[in-house]
Amino acid sequence: MKSWIAESGGAGRRSIAGLPASGLLALQTLTGNRAVARTLAGLAVQRRSAQGLIDKRITLSAAVPQVVDDELVPIGEAPGRFDGFASKDAAIALARRSPEVAIVVRDPDRYHVLRTTAATLGGKSAGPENPKGWIIVEIVEPAKRSGADTFEIDYRAARQLTGDARAAAYRRLLVTGTHLEMSETAWASSESDATPGKVNVALWLPSRGRHLPAKVAPTGTAELPRTAILIGSSPFAEGAVSLRSTLLHESRHAYHMAETLKLVRRWRQTRKSDTLPAWDAWLKSQRKAVPPEVFQTAWANTHEEYGTATTETYSHLYGFMYRFRRDGDAQKDPSALDAAATLALHVRMAGLGSLGEYWEAAAQDARDSTMDQLAAFGAELTPNQRQHLRNFITKAGAGRDAPKVFYRELAKRL
Repeated sequence: MKSWIAESGGAGRRSIAGLPASGLLALQTLTGNRAVARTLAGLAVQRRSAQGLIDKRITLSAAVPQVVDDELVPIGEAPGRFDGFASKDAAIALARRSPEVAIVVRDPDRYHVLRTTAATLGGKSAGPENPKGWIIVEIVEPAKRSGADTFEIDYRAARQLTGDARAAAYRRLLVTGTHLEMSETAWASSESDATPGKVNVALWLPSRGRHLPAKVAPTGTAELPRTAILIGSSPFAEGAVSLRSTLLHESRHAYHMAETLKLVRRWRQTRKSDTLPAWDAWLKSQRKAVPPEVFQTAWANTHEEYGTATTETYSHLYGFMYRFRRDGDAQKDPSALDAAATLALHVRMAGLGSLGEYWEAAAQDARDSTMDQLAAFGAELTPNQRQHLRNFITKAGAGRDAPKVFYRELAKRL
C-alpha cells in the first residue's frame, strides 16, 4: 500500500510503526556513517582550509596544540564566502551538530565554526586570543552533545532570525527533528502558500498541524488536489519527539486523503453515472477490498456532511502511541516520580483524551478497530508504562468533561 507522498509524486520508503511505506513516514534513526550524519543534521561541511582565517596550528589548550581542518558553514552558504554568524547561539548550534570536535571563534563580532582533528580537547571553553585576532569562545566535544540539547539550541537560535534565514533555520529543524530530507520540506507563509506533496513549516498556524485538503468532491472532471502537511510552531517549542509525533498524526490524515484520491480516480475510470449516489454505491462495493480504516475515511472525506471524527481518531492514535512509547518518565517506576514530574507526564499524555473525544463520535467500525490497536499497544508496554497509563486513565477519567465511555472501555482492555 503506497502512502500519501507516493500519491504526491515522491518515492516510497520502508515503513515503521505499522505505517505505510513513505519518505515522510519513515522516521529513520541516525546511522553511524559520518557523511550521512552530516546530511541528516542539515550541515554542509564545506572543504575550506582554515589557513588564512587563523593559524593552521592553534593552541586550544596550554599543553596540546591541535590542527584545525575545515570551517563548517550552513546549508546554502558557499565555501570561502560565509561571513559568519551574528548570533553565538547559532554558531554553537552548528558546532554541536558536527560529528567531530568543533570550536567556535569570534572575529571580532561575528562567529565561525571550525572542525578539528582532535579526539578530545582539554582546557576551558574560553581560549586565548590567537595571532589573527580570533578568540575561541566555545569548545564543543562529541561527548558533551545530546540530540535533545542540540535541537533546543537550534530552536532558540532559529527564533532570533528573520526572513529567509528564519525559514531556512526552521526547515533545518524539521529535518533534524524528523529525519525528513530538506527537499521534502517547504516554508508556508499562509495556507494558500503551502506546497503540495511536502511538509510545510507554518508558524502562523494556531493548531499543532493541519493537512490539506480536508474534503474532496468525487464527481465531476476537475483535477484532483494533491496532499500537503502543515506544521505549526508549538511542536518545535516542545522538542523533537513532539515534532515527530505531530508529523505522524498529520501524515496519517494525509495518508487517508491520498487513499481516498486513489479510490476516486479508480471510480472515475469506470463510472457509469457521475453522481454522488453512484460513487456511494461503488465505494460500498469496495468495502471488503480495502482496509477498514481506508473505507471509513474515504466515506467521510467525500461527504461534506460527515465530520472528521474517524480520521482524527486514527491520527491521534498513532501520534499518541509514538510519543508515549518514547517518553522517558513513562519508563520509570510511578512511585519514583514526584508530583511535579507526574503532572508533567500527564500533560504530555493529554493527546489520549483528545483521541477519546473523537473516538466517542466516530463510527462503530473505527471505534472497534482503534480500541483493538490500543489493547495490543498496551500489551507491548513495560509494567511501568502500563501502570502510568492506568493511573492517567483513572485521574483523567474523573474529569467532568472527560470521554468516560472511552476511558472505561480502555481500562477493561489493559
